[in-house]
Amino acid sequence: MIGGVAAAASVAVLLGVGIGHAVAPTWPPAAQAGPKAAQAAPPRTDPGSHAPASAPAPAGTLQPAAPASAGFVSQVELVPLTDCTAGGHCSFKSVLHLHGPHDAASLTWDLVAVDRCSGAQSVVSSESSQLDPSWNQVWASDQLSLSSSHPTMLYAVAESPYRAASSPVEIAGSAPCTPGA
Repeated sequence: MIGGVAAAASVAVLLGVGIGHAVAPTWPPAAQAGPKAAQAAPPRTDPGSHAPASAPAPAGTLQPAAPASAGFVSQVELVPLTDCTAGGHCSFKSVLHLHGPHDAASLTWDLVAVDRCSGAQSVVSSESSQLDPSWNQVWASDQLSLSSSHPTMLYAVAESPYRAASSPVEIAGSAPCTPGA
């Protein structure tokens, strides 16, 4: 019977160790396996990797936009010759600087007025010049009558054979921008 008691005690010890091991936490904690470990964290996105949604151009900007230089047109300038307010008369000189020598026979450009309230744009003057290949600039003076009394941005824009634009000249308006105007 001692053998039976010893055998029973051995079984009890083994069961106790087995059960104790089954419920005792391990230290340090083991990595969990199962559904939580299989779930991946959401992918990180680089904020700079997505192109921003294109916003509409603000009223008063030339559309379509044009670079400051293109082809043999190195710069386009628009120079006010008189004070100018929207709804009035004014004079401007447009100057197109050219890389030389070039092989262009002619160059055309426009003066474009853009209403800062509505964004509407209109060509208020057009120019064209036959070119000598050695010329490094062409220019024209224009007397303008701006019909809108809204604030306006005026641009000189080379149109052919290359498209390039001046920085805008801001013209104050006598009428403020109002919604729906």
